[in-house]
Amino acid sequence: MTCSEIVTRLSEVKVVVAKVNSVGEAATSEQLAATGGYVDLIQNGRPVKSVISPMIMSEISTPEANPVPELNAHAHEILTSFDFSSDEIACYEARGVIGKTAQKVA
Repeated sequence: MTCSEIVTRLSEVKVVVAKVNSVGEAATSEQLAATGGYVDLIQNGRPVKSVISPMIMSEISTPEANPVPELNAHAHEILTSFDFSSDEIACYEARGVIGKTAQKVA
């Protein structure tokens, strides 16, 4: 039974039900497009559509949307903020734990 069929059948017997969208479904939602819920960003030199913050309040300015940082872009700042020394960070880079040679873990 599909999700649509489940929602229809439950609705017919007056059960309050709604489908929860996947990230992909939410990102291509007609409702989101109609309400201006997207922002166009440039990521790695190509245009990318992103979803804006779902919390928009009249008295608070919405933060500007920015592209996602590159992998390891803030590794030094983050590790330093946790009191890792420059030598420890260099060791992690040399071992491929962080930096451009860091391996993706499945």
